[in-house]
Amino acid sequence: MAAITWGDSASEVAVVSADDLRGRLIELANHAAARPFIVDVTIENGDTISIALGREVSVLNFTSASKKPPYLASEGRRPRPNDGVVRFVYFGSMTEFPEWQAISSSDALEAVCSFVAAGTLPTNISWSEV
Repeated sequence: MAAITWGDSASEVAVVSADDLRGRLIELANHAAARPFIVDVTIENGDTISIALGREVSVLNFTSASKKPPYLASEGRRPRPNDGVVRFVYFGSMTEFPEWQAISSSDALEAVCSFVAAGTLPTNISWSEV
């Protein structure tokens, strides 16, 4: 149904349902509390959502199977002057995201589970082209 990939050594696990995915992501989020990181979730058609784990907030990024634009990111709120960044490790490299892209971790988890179950871009959050 989907594959999840993460870590410096590109660990990969297949998941067979949205419930299986939810359990795996919760387990990984607990592990990520010490060093927040990003997990790629790829469905059968090749579309991928990346979810940042290990903080109270998360960031989602969507890339279609074609790897061509549009590229989408979660939108938590409108950008403001002097916005900061949130940081997560992505395959060994520290990656920064604008604060305005941050959403609650629970909303991010629901969005990714919906993505796997329905095979379409989740509608429970707002998206911005990046």
